[in-house]
Amino acid sequence: MWLAAAAVSAAYAAEMPPLEQTAGYDIEYPHINYTDPARGNCIAQLREKLDDGQLRLARDAKHGYLPALLKALDIDVDSQVMVYSKTSLQFELVTPSTPRAIYFNDECYVAYVQGTPFLEFAALDAKRGVVFYTLDDRLAAPRFDRQGNTCLACHDTFSMTGGGVPRVLASSAVTDAPMDSRPMGPAQEVTDRTPLSLRWGGWYVTGRQGKQQHLGNQPVRESTNTRALETLSPQNRRTLKDYYDTSKYLTPNSDLTALLVLEHQSTIQNQIMRVNYKLPSVLARLQMQGRDNRTAMAGLVEPLVKALFFDGAAQLDDAIEGNTDFAKHFVERGPVDSQGRNLRAFDLKTRVFRWPLSYLVYSQAFDSLSEPAWNYAADRIVQVLRGEDTTGLSERISAEDRAAVIQILQQTHPRLAQRLAATDAR
Repeated sequence: MWLAAAAVSAAYAAEMPPLEQTAGYDIEYPHINYTDPARGNCIAQLREKLDDGQLRLARDAKHGYLPALLKALDIDVDSQVMVYSKTSLQFELVTPSTPRAIYFNDECYVAYVQGTPFLEFAALDAKRGVVFYTLDDRLAAPRFDRQGNTCLACHDTFSMTGGGVPRVLASSAVTDAPMDSRPMGPAQEVTDRTPLSLRWGGWYVTGRQGKQQHLGNQPVRESTNTRALETLSPQNRRTLKDYYDTSKYLTPNSDLTALLVLEHQSTIQNQIMRVNYKLPSVLARLQMQGRDNRTAMAGLVEPLVKALFFDGAAQLDDAIEGNTDFAKHFVERGPVDSQGRNLRAFDLKTRVFRWPLSYLVYSQAFDSLSEPAWNYAADRIVQVLRGEDTTGLSERISAEDRAAVIQILQQTHPRLAQRLAATDAR
């Protein structure tokens, strides 16, 4: 599994195509204006603070600007996850002994690779979806440079062949594990529905997953540096020090709880970007033709609604436990109701999250949905929680859990609380 966040090595930097060459998006989705300046994201806001002198980054002797950037972006160091499959542009630098570190929060991803001066960033922009940046770690006055086609060659649903949209990419790479019966081929994209047994190929994983098997900590076929992986037990690892020099990184871990959150998060964010890119042009075309738009709305927005309710998500067969404070810090970021309940709370026994509605309803990405899309999604959320859904979603959630989520939203999400109140008044 991998998540590429604008991978660019020094060798590739000089060959980086200008952003203006990302013309396909501007032609197919003129309402997005992808190549225009992206100002509605955390990296753009941080860049403004650096440019006008509001913020100065301290450079660490060992890790460069990485610690200061994570602090400025409010990204938990314990979110660190480690990938060693050769599935990024910097494949020549990524090996089992020099894995790539990724850090993230709800809106931003940061990647660090040994042997390159470039830090890599992917940020969720309110207008343009996921946008990509690099920062040269050697500069006394560091700056963010936005990147285009080189990143989108992978971070596009159709690899820039037309009709695709930007995406956050999480995948499981082909491995040499005995339990991996997949034919040799490209990495497989991971979503909430992917069984644990097919996740994390090409990733290091720390924590305990009990009797459940996964593909992490095991050799990948395209790698020649796998001797350590071949001799160590891959499951229920509490440390990675036997695999590589963990002192080269900010923490010695790759917490499986963080990996689970990353996969869920990318699932929702990709659905939101698909809706934002596709829906306006579809609705405009139907209006010109004088046709009803309800089917189109359902076709594009309903997959997002289902994902928000974890519909079809893989179940856990045993309890899971991370080995860092990531889970604690993650939960603390969410708003709580008067009973201390929080949509970010974990279950980690039979499913990942305690409550059956994603915490990403609080995200900027969800708020950035166009008015027709947000209204559709909000109406469907209310229908499901009220037990008025006719698609089967309500039936798959207990009445007690639906009632609890309603109460949580009423106290913590003003916009959805207003929608819930409107249905009460009918």
